Amino acid sequence: MRIISDCNFHLPVTPEGVDLQMPEHKALLDHAIDVEFNICKHDVEATLAAAVQRANAFGLANANFMILDSDFAKRLDEFGPTLKFQKGHYITALIDPKDCNAEQHIALARKYGISGIKFHPYLQKITRDQFTRVHELAVIAAEYNMWVAIDCSYGTDRLYDINGVELCAFILKNVFSGRLLALHFGGPKVLDVMSLMAQHQNIYADLSLSLSYWKGSSVWQDLHFSMMRVGYDRFIFGSDQPFIEFQQALADLDIFAAEYGLSTNQLTAILHDNFNSFLGK
Repeated sequence: MRIISDCNFHLPVTPEGVDLQMPEHKALLDHAIDVEFNICKHDVEATLAAAVQRANAFGLANANFMILDSDFAKRLDEFGPTLKFQKGHYITALIDPKDCNAEQHIALARKYGISGIKFHPYLQKITRDQFTRVHELAVIAAEYNMWVAIDCSYGTDRLYDINGVELCAFILKNVFSGRLLALHFGGPKVLDVMSLMAQHQNIYADLSLSLSYWKGSSVWQDLHFSMMRVGYDRFIFGSDQPFIEFQQALADLDIFAAEYGLSTNQLTAILHDNFNSFLGK
């Protein structure tokens, strides 16, 4: 039996095995998106409990639950006391860099046991003029021994003026000693992420979403090249469940591993060991 950790597990729970990318499931997708971005308007405790139950059903050794409603961090004095953590479970919370109280939100997150913070350049419209502010907040999080996750997915009509990979580069070049997680490994920008990984040992790449989305394209070849160039030990499995269904994400990783001849040890590292390393275990 394989040991699996998932570094990018979202809270909305949908019927098991449902592919939200299929047109016939648009209503389910719309509801999942609403829960994802507006969790504070739903039952936070019940939503998180359902996500935990689903992660446990998958038998995950570690699960990092993503919360993409920045109001959650702003209202942690309300929600924080009810948070319950099981062994191997972690939460990463979205922080609003435009909020003048963001420093206090990070402090509250640490107080209530939250392990990491996240910035989502597309969702939050983080442009280059805001990079310095994000860097300041990232440094504060690192001082609390919290990791920083940056959404590095690629797309939308703002792909030339909003770029998570560029934000990662800015954070790293301006002195940052904490743990940085490049979510979705940059998609077609994976070679840029690889270049950052070659220079900085504190940046890891999450495989969620992009591995499935770009299947059949040259992105897979570039991803494999990146793994060979910088080593396999900082690439981490993530599913993006439920937006990419967990079993589909796992199957796509197995296909990738078979196509490019990954060894059992390399695949084991990606599925579990590398997340342990990221956690400092």
